[in-house]
Amino acid sequence: QGGGLAGTMSASSSAIISDLDVNPLYLAFESKKARLADGKAACLLLLDFFKQRVALETDHAKKLQKLSDARIGDSDKGALREALMNLRGDSANRAEQHRQMATNIEGDIIEPLERVRDAHDRLLKTVGEARKDIRSLRAAGDRCRRAYSRFVLQHRRAHASAAALSKPGPRAFNPPDDGYWDISPQPRAR
Repeated sequence: QGGGLAGTMSASSSAIISDLDVNPLYLAFESKKARLADGKAACLLLLDFFKQRVALETDHAKKLQKLSDARIGDSDKGALREALMNLRGDSANRAEQHRQMATNIEGDIIEPLERVRDAHDRLLKTVGEARKDIRSLRAAGDRCRRAYSRFVLQHRRAHASAAALSKPGPRAFNPPDDGYWDISPQPRAR
């Protein structure tokens, strides 16, 4: 009977805490972690690209603004002066467009990407904590299996000892059959 109980318990314990290296849920967990890491890497690449783009747009806007502020052709008269004033005005407009482009990229692309990156960081941290929990669960399962194995061994030894004590022999406790040791209920005397 003890062997049957051990077989039943080990089957249920292995169903509850299966080997994590081949458990499909654990493998899916690992694939999700890999996808999160890939997503974070892609997010970092995009952030780097758009930050460089903002730097270029801002730098270009500053240079165009400097060009539009230059006093080129102020002393000239006529059509040349008018053409230079139009070019300076056009440069100022383009400088503003590039400045606005940099601002839009920062607000519409970089800030949301930074939030996505932060979300990936939080999720990866949660995954790391979950992995620690899984390792703890696995260690607890191993301790539980070892404790149960010790229990089964002790139960078998106790059963064997009890069986040895109940066999007639020189060390067995065999009380005399004089009724003194009879503990069955006795009918009451009237």
